Amino acid sequence: MPTGWYVTGARPDDYEFGVDTQIFHSGRASAFIQARPGAKEFASIAQLFKADAYRGKRVRLSAMLKTRDVANWAGLWLRVDDALHNVMEFDKMCRARRDHPDRVHPHR
Repeated sequence: MPTGWYVTGARPDDYEFGVDTQIFHSGRASAFIQARPGAKEFASIAQLFKADAYRGKRVRLSAMLKTRDVANWAGLWLRVDDALHNVMEFDKMCRARRDHPDRVHPHR
C-alpha cells in the first residue's frame, strides 16, 4: 500500500490490495482493491491524519473511482473520528452500483 495508507474492512483477507503504476488519474500511481474468488463482506483502504488544520473548515474529498465487475457496490467515503475513535461523522459520498457499474452516482 502507499505510505500512510492501511487495509481495513470486515474481511480484508478476501481481497488483494496494491499499487498500480500503469493506471492512474494524476500523480504517479493509484491504489487498487480486487476481490478474490468467493469474497464476502467488504474491504477498504484508509488513511489516518490529524484534523487540527481542518477544525471549523469545510472539507472536500475528491478522487477518481474506476470500477469493473462490481458485485454489489464500490464507493468513496469520509469518516471523522474523535480522539477515542468514536465515529463523529460518516459520509458515503458516491457509489458505483451493480446495475450501473460504469457510472458513479453522487449520494442523495
